[in-house]
Amino acid sequence: MKTGTLILALLLILAPLGADDIKILNDYIAAWNSHSAAAVAGTYSANARYEDVPFGIVVTGSAGIEQLAQGFFGAIENLQLRVVDSSLKGGQGTIEYVFGGRDLVGLVAGAGQCFAFRGVIVLETTGNKITRSTDYYDRALAQASAYPPPCRNLLVP
Repeated sequence: MKTGTLILALLLILAPLGADDIKILNDYIAAWNSHSAAAVAGTYSANARYEDVPFGIVVTGSAGIEQLAQGFFGAIENLQLRVVDSSLKGGQGTIEYVFGGRDLVGLVAGAGQCFAFRGVIVLETTGNKITRSTDYYDRALAQASAYPPPCRNLLVP
């Protein structure tokens, strides 16, 4: 392999996120933190697929994703998603995050309990929309992260 080709390959691999990639990631996180199910659905393509592996939930289409997000917002008071690290390039990427809030219905940590846990989302995108997202985290660790109110502000690292 010629030196010039090797350098070009390394630059492509190590290049920072493009403006569109950063926008997709920022829009996704901002949508969840806005508590707007329509905003969350708006980051996905019309025929997107959302999967929450620990809960075994698979939803397709932006309308289904909006309904799912609305369910999360109804079950988790002050839902917060903070990015730990992220990468998106060539339509594929990941978001490592801290997710938390106050569980109102016992979905994650027990009714009335605050929680905060880490996870990762694997993304596929086309254009400026998410076409597939798969969420991975440990439910047992999520439940173990429960603590009584007041809840911490996760958006302040």
